[in-house]
Amino acid sequence: MKRFASLVSILVISSSIVAVGSSPAGATFPGGNGDIAYITPHGARAIRSDGTGDHPLVPGGAGYGVWDLRYSPDGTSIVFTDVARGGSRIVGQDLATGDRTLILSRSDAPAGYIDSAAISPDGASVMFCGSNRASRLYTVNADGSGGLAEVPSTKGYCYADWSVDDRIVASKGIFNEDGDRLVTTMDPDGSNQEVIAALPPAKQAWGILYYLVPTWAPDGSAVAFAAQRHRIHPDIWSVNADGSGLHKLTDTKRVSEAGPVYSPDGTLVAFARSDDRFRGDIWVMGADGSSPTQVTDTTRGEYPRSWQSTSGMSGAAGPTMGAARNASSAGSSSWSERAGWWRSARIPVIVVRSR
Repeated sequence: MKRFASLVSILVISSSIVAVGSSPAGATFPGGNGDIAYITPHGARAIRSDGTGDHPLVPGGAGYGVWDLRYSPDGTSIVFTDVARGGSRIVGQDLATGDRTLILSRSDAPAGYIDSAAISPDGASVMFCGSNRASRLYTVNADGSGGLAEVPSTKGYCYADWSVDDRIVASKGIFNEDGDRLVTTMDPDGSNQEVIAALPPAKQAWGILYYLVPTWAPDGSAVAFAAQRHRIHPDIWSVNADGSGLHKLTDTKRVSEAGPVYSPDGTLVAFARSDDRFRGDIWVMGADGSSPTQVTDTTRGEYPRSWQSTSGMSGAAGPTMGAARNASSAGSSSWSERAGWWRSARIPVIVVRSR
């Protein structure tokens, strides 16, 4: 039996999936509750938790498009990763003007594809990882200056998130031979690592494997992630920052839930609930798992990535439609680089086939 994994879709999920195919959630900083940024097969969009104000953030192209997106700590800008045949890059965008900054070019990026990008609490740095089996964590300046730096002692780690108190949470392990799947906290330099959750090895017979993509609560007290445990369909889990209190926030047997993102005030969690074809809608529930409420109802597939804080904004939450249109046109020639890739909801999964 020879196993092979084909990347179906990456970038959307607090927990990714490894399926007979593949595809992360983002940090939330304290403040008022702004828009929820989410990924679709046609680019990145944002919506309020009551389902109003849906608008584009970053346009999609003919290729894989946007794989991850995070709001800055003050909610006035975004950082996103986009993918084409030539590889991945990291881009910053001002939400008011649509102006973009190239943070990391495709030629400077490490091998593989950039699956996630987390922003430091001061907004000065971005931490990211690649999608190859030898993944590890890297940092780069958010203004695009300087070069990338490898974070020591992080081989095998990916899907990092950066807390308000300057701690990193990341995950390790996906295939059965990787052993236990780990959620680990550490300092930004890779030191002081502490495993706060360990799940049994994934079962290849599931066919679909979700990566563990952890996300911090806005006060740094807890971590949420989606995970499969003893069954194919993942649920959303929560664990305290010290590793105590691991428990489920959802418990459904016939649908998959992934991509949890906390609201800036810490009272809510946005997540994706999807069917077996990864056609997910956005839902919102209490931070304790109570009162799940559907926000979107489409067949295109949607995955929440970040919840905007309004701490640095004046007036209404979120960019105006004019700003979003300006963002669509800014640097438009770069989007023509994408071509010929399979399009899907950006859920972090891998589809594993045996032959």
